[in-house]
Amino acid sequence: MTKVSFEAVFDGKRVKKDGIAYLNFKIAQLEMGKAIRVITFLERIIRMGLAVGDQNIRVGDVTFYSLKLDRHGELTLVFESDINSLVMGEDALRDLINKNITVMLACKLAKVEGEG
Repeated sequence: MTKVSFEAVFDGKRVKKDGIAYLNFKIAQLEMGKAIRVITFLERIIRMGLAVGDQNIRVGDVTFYSLKLDRHGELTLVFESDINSLVMGEDALRDLINKNITVMLACKLAKVEGEG
């Protein structure tokens, strides 16, 4: 199992009508080297957890969706998941917006369902 962890700010989530949730994380320049390793998780199921202070929170299973780097050097990582695959409730996620957290990711070598 491959693991990656990095400091980030939770930038919120959005849910489409089809029940797909997108979780956004802003990454500081000092953490970019660690965070960019997430691209090795393409087409893989990722187990996501968050650490806020001394509290560890299991988010659920997600997949890597996108990486955006803006002209100011701010990196945004976006993960997607079926809303039913998220263990964390809506209120708990809302409470994390704009908070500094540690994102902890673990990935097995299993492919996403339906991928060849």
